[in-house]
Amino acid sequence: MKKIIRLIAIAFVACLGFAGINASSVFAEDTEKVGPDAPPILIQVSPVSTQVILESGKTKEYTMIVRNSGTSDFSYHLYATPYSVADENYNIDFSTETPRTQVARWIKFYQGDKLVDKPTFNIKSGETQNIKYVVQIPENIPDGGQYAAIFAETDANKDGEGNSTGSGIRTASRVGMIIYGRTNGNTTEKGTVTDFNIPGFLVSGNISATSKVKNSGNTDFEAEYTLTVKSILGAELYNKKTTYNVLPDVDIERRVNLEWPDTPFMGIFKVYYKVVTPGEDGTMEEEKLVIKFPIAMIILTILVLTGLTIGIIMTVRKRKERKARLAV
Repeated sequence: MKKIIRLIAIAFVACLGFAGINASSVFAEDTEKVGPDAPPILIQVSPVSTQVILESGKTKEYTMIVRNSGTSDFSYHLYATPYSVADENYNIDFSTETPRTQVARWIKFYQGDKLVDKPTFNIKSGETQNIKYVVQIPENIPDGGQYAAIFAETDANKDGEGNSTGSGIRTASRVGMIIYGRTNGNTTEKGTVTDFNIPGFLVSGNISATSKVKNSGNTDFEAEYTLTVKSILGAELYNKKTTYNVLPDVDIERRVNLEWPDTPFMGIFKVYYKVVTPGEDGTMEEEKLVIKFPIAMIILTILVLTGLTIGIIMTVRKRKERKARLAV
């Protein structure tokens, strides 16, 4: 009986290992493509983010690019808002003002030769415009980071000449550019990994690793994440390395979940996860053995083992009965 159980266990592990070995290697990153048929209203800005150095009492000038990639002419306006986060998944808050979003009040745009808070421009289909804006920095500013967003918002009821189209339905499109400001005073980059988890057993879903990072400094930084999955024999099946920005002076810790999107149906895998943030104790890493065994296979295994057990018991009983008859 012990030999039979041992053979079943060996076969079980071999099946899991084989599933891991035959998983296809995946290294692709997500990409976005614009289709050949552009919509009537499509506004784009570049860059999508920019870093500025904030020096007390100075005014600095910058340029952003606005492009009409749609098929219709339209008008649009520009304005600055605060940039902060609302929860651990980093859903963005563009309305709440904090000591770290003061820079939104320091941004003005050129409308001709004047500086205004909310200029309006007309743009034709396919046209690109260079828009100049300034950051007017006060004398007394806090050390560390400052964050804002600049939005370009269309008004579909106005054409490329600024005239009303007469439509009773207003359709607007909005795109933004993030401003990451850093003062030339004392800045501290310091992060801590507060939560770190690699699930060791899965019955469904993808292999994943989760962590939370807290910013203990006064300026933003990029936390670096690495997820590597290997077969039980050491062949690399998946590798992803990425970064996420973490803001300062926020009680909210940033939660990040990395997963292998093409995890096989079942198998045994070696999973390596690493998170790096600034600071002496800002790095955490772990390698863990992860087993994926679906519920259907668990039920099937139980049924097979139950059947084998019953068969063994019946065989043993018959042998005893046969020996008893022979003894008589």
